[in-house]
Amino acid sequence: MRTGAVIALILASLVVGSQATYEEREFCFPRGPATIGIQTYLNSIHMCLDNWGPWKGIANRWYNPDGSFLVFPSGKQIQLKVLPSKAKKVPNKPGFNRWYEAYVRDVCTQDIDFYPYKHPKMGQLNVLRLHMESAGPEVKIGCSNTRTDEPCKAHFLKHDISLDNFNIRIYFKLQSSKKKEGFVQMVPKYVKVDFDIKPDSWVLDKLNNVINYFYDLKGYLVKEVEEAVMDELDRPDIQAQLTFDLNELITDKVIDFVKSRLGDTSTVSKWVEDNTSIKSFNEKKTELCFTVRYPKPVHIFTTQIEYFRAVNPVVKKMCPFQFGFIGRVKADAPVSGYGYIRYSDGSKSKNFNWGFSKPGTSTANFYKTIKEQESGKAILYLKHKLWHGGWITKRSALAMKWGTSYRGECGLGLKFEMATSRVQEAEVADDSGFVQGEYHGETDPNEGDEDFEQEFAQLSDDQ
Repeated sequence: MRTGAVIALILASLVVGSQATYEEREFCFPRGPATIGIQTYLNSIHMCLDNWGPWKGIANRWYNPDGSFLVFPSGKQIQLKVLPSKAKKVPNKPGFNRWYEAYVRDVCTQDIDFYPYKHPKMGQLNVLRLHMESAGPEVKIGCSNTRTDEPCKAHFLKHDISLDNFNIRIYFKLQSSKKKEGFVQMVPKYVKVDFDIKPDSWVLDKLNNVINYFYDLKGYLVKEVEEAVMDELDRPDIQAQLTFDLNELITDKVIDFVKSRLGDTSTVSKWVEDNTSIKSFNEKKTELCFTVRYPKPVHIFTTQIEYFRAVNPVVKKMCPFQFGFIGRVKADAPVSGYGYIRYSDGSKSKNFNWGFSKPGTSTANFYKTIKEQESGKAILYLKHKLWHGGWITKRSALAMKWGTSYRGECGLGLKFEMATSRVQEAEVADDSGFVQGEYHGETDPNEGDEDFEQEFAQLSDDQ
């Protein structure tokens, strides 16, 4: 067989197999980098509250239904239904019926914050704070005369109320989307509106307690804005706007974790990306954590047989007895599979389980029953799956001619050193070290192709 054909046969034995093996691991991201896309998105949200307009008759007065809206970064705009306060009659001269109501006038977003908040009952939340300001007073006082069904005279319409520290806080819960794997959804829980009222001197002088006269002005605004915002955020189309794809971030994190083992190639990256899935999501104060299922980072160099040899090359005992071998294996990742020993006389041991639950090095003892004088060579074979699901075979020697030598001789009159139960077709290996009993699971379908050893040996002899 030519050298190229031998190499091709070896490579084919490495990549043919069934399904890949997976493991799950929690990957956590600092909140800042993990939510940078969310923050960038939210920072582009714009809100305006304005329900003051031209006089529309005594039925609607100055109410403008189209001036309050919320604009998302996509350009999608939704109207917010913010009603004026209830009209309140204010005592004045006999025969006059002046009614006053409060309107919000041109109050828009000035700056935005996004930060975590630990709720005593709801757990970890996130707050989107919209700081609202207006170029002038934020509240306009409307006045109408119900006797004439007309607006009050101009000097009754020039009084306003300023709102300081006007903030709208939307409390969200980040949760994994039920419809889209790897997507995080910002689910609104409640809205809080807060501000300080500063009426002008005329309102204070003439209307006394403005809060009472204007149907609890603060309560009215809070209720109207909170309900308007929550009603809109609960809409399915808006929920779609508040669902963020973190798959790329998560996949990059997994690829960074495994590429040192699998190799930093585009093929590996695409395979991991196609086979990574999100199992659960947990939000913490400083981190976002995802439990991710991904292919085990097992590659062709994950395992190494450091040595396999006879404990003593020549052993002379009363037959039958067990001839001892010892092997030492190293693994740089959790890995498991099956193994066996082939002998130069054509025999093969039973398959045994082997594996590592974590990276490390371990030794194990193996035995061959000697019933009569016997000598030959032996090779330890270990098989396991790679990240792509194909099988790989590790062997202690490339060909039998380079296997470990052993020689067992039957001696008369020598002390019988081993218990009879251990001699009668004992297990091939101790349940110790990296070996864990007999194996009955899936096997490499190309196991029989190992006969190319003879051709490999012949090739070496020809050179």
